[in-house]
Amino acid sequence: MTTTGLQSSGSDFIGLYDSLKEVYDKPFENNIEGETEVWQALEKAEGFEVTNESGDGRGIIIDHTFSYGGGVYMMGETDYFGGSGAPTTVRSTTTVPTLAAVAQMSGRVMRRMAGDQVAFANWAENLLPKRAKRAAFHLDRQALGTGTGIIGRMDAVTGTDDAIIAAFGIAGLSGAAKLLLRGDRTRWSPNANGSSPRTGMAEISEKPSVANGTISVSAVPTSGAQNDYVFLGDTQIVSAAHDIMGLEGIIDDGTNVATIQGLARATYPELNAQIIDSTSGNYSGTLSEDLIDYADSQAYENGDGGEPNLLIASRSGNRSFWKSLKSDRQITNPGGDYTGGRSQLQMLIGDRMVKIIPCRKCPDARAYGVDTRAIKRVEIGAGGWVNTTGSVFKQVSDSTGYLDAYVAHYIKECQIITYDPAMCYKITGLNTA
Repeated sequence: MTTTGLQSSGSDFIGLYDSLKEVYDKPFENNIEGETEVWQALEKAEGFEVTNESGDGRGIIIDHTFSYGGGVYMMGETDYFGGSGAPTTVRSTTTVPTLAAVAQMSGRVMRRMAGDQVAFANWAENLLPKRAKRAAFHLDRQALGTGTGIIGRMDAVTGTDDAIIAAFGIAGLSGAAKLLLRGDRTRWSPNANGSSPRTGMAEISEKPSVANGTISVSAVPTSGAQNDYVFLGDTQIVSAAHDIMGLEGIIDDGTNVATIQGLARATYPELNAQIIDSTSGNYSGTLSEDLIDYADSQAYENGDGGEPNLLIASRSGNRSFWKSLKSDRQITNPGGDYTGGRSQLQMLIGDRMVKIIPCRKCPDARAYGVDTRAIKRVEIGAGGWVNTTGSVFKQVSDSTGYLDAYVAHYIKECQIITYDPAMCYKITGLNTA
């Protein structure tokens, strides 16, 4: 088998040598930065119709019913029955992208791992799950985005502590530094579709500074310039336009994503979600009970009975909500001082409990009210490490011959689909708490 595009020189494996110590310090376990807060919160769709394989992956057909047709009247005795109007139904389609992760090791590490139980028995047991967790981090990032693959835009290109702005490529939306991890490989392009990328990749060389909104890279790509779009990628691939669709694109009114699942929102306004500006009215950019209750009512009244049961926000939004609760809540303890805290925050709307899920990749200015009947995640089979050749690790080769290196690939086919975005809401303009 020929495997190309791999970094297979000896220097690429220097980072593995610390794993060869007999006293194993678990460097991967101590630096876990992967989780799925949004992806797992969404309900999994079952029984969907899958089309044949297409160029971008498997296609999924989603049925929408926007109207059940007229035919309800009041009538007097012996009156004629009125006629019935046809229901308004339409089908949308979406492809299922493939999430891929790659783990590599040198031949030396492979042989020692197999030959020394004390030092190396758990090497793959630690590396592979942690690499999968990094994949999970970026799956969750995508679950909040617009499906373009854009992470942000460069506001400076010195290579050190450069500001990255416009999270998901949306002008004015901060938080792009939250969407990257140290060691991520990125490609830059002057175009939003990732075409004509700059020559050379930019690997994130330090932990991104979320507080300052900056990143540092090992090298600035040739001709890298201010306002370049940033995507995941390396010398072989640019991950543009292959992301799963996320909440910023689904819970939208056409501002960010004009066409959803092949249907134009201008043609089908039922696909427009409720967008609530938190800076208007008396809300002052605070994620409060009053604001959530108002947004919820809009989803119900304008979204054909939408009842969001999840509120996904940043931890800033979570703090803002908690502070708003403390301002008008008082617990009296006649026995003396009271010490309390907070766990999973929830809000009761009528007889329905809305769970508030803080997500570190969510921009501080955003909160998403999700009716899980309207938005679901789709998985084609279970994700896992490819072992079709009988082994997870496969030897690397190129046109010259076989290399003393091994590679493993993690594959997951998944997507987020929507039946009725109007049942959900997005709150914008929230202040950082």
